[in-house]
Amino acid sequence: MNEDTATDLIIEALEVFINHILYVRDVYPPQIFRKRKIYDCPVFVSIYPNVTNYITEALTTARQLKKSNKLKKVELLIYRDEDWTYEKYSFDISDDCLLAIARRGKDPYLLECEQQLRTALYSLSERCKSFEKLPEDARFRIQLHTTQSAFMETCCGPASQDFPWLQTENDGDGGFREVKLLPICTINSTGLKINAFV
Repeated sequence: MNEDTATDLIIEALEVFINHILYVRDVYPPQIFRKRKIYDCPVFVSIYPNVTNYITEALTTARQLKKSNKLKKVELLIYRDEDWTYEKYSFDISDDCLLAIARRGKDPYLLECEQQLRTALYSLSERCKSFEKLPEDARFRIQLHTTQSAFMETCCGPASQDFPWLQTENDGDGGFREVKLLPICTINSTGLKINAFV
């Protein structure tokens, strides 16, 4: 397995989790999602063009940053406005984990990786059942954590004309009234660590 393949697998996992979170948290009506089987597990993926295009554009940038080792974390924020965040799902990305495991021959067919992703999806779905229902004004956005230089390169590139990026301030607790940390899962074989802040 080469680095591009490892990056593609991580970005694919992010796409699956982001779509599935939007579905299980009822950010949009269930009619805009289609059931698919990924990692031998039923998940729901958006078929609404605006949502799909936004996720695709954000993850295309994430892929470019990951390939240059400048992607540290991806966050899915479910929020009301700039001052009020309902939930934050954080995907910490550790460098080379998937690639190192594949090179050592520990999981050549990525069966362990698929099992951990499947377990994390089931865990996510179960834990989200206990969350309070989100208000109807809930929206979402994707934030990429990177370096200042990578941000400048991204903003000045030709792709930023169609999908501009803004730099956000380090907001401390993010406007949460009460902050609870809910560890969803650590997926050792992909290098993803998933946490939810509610």
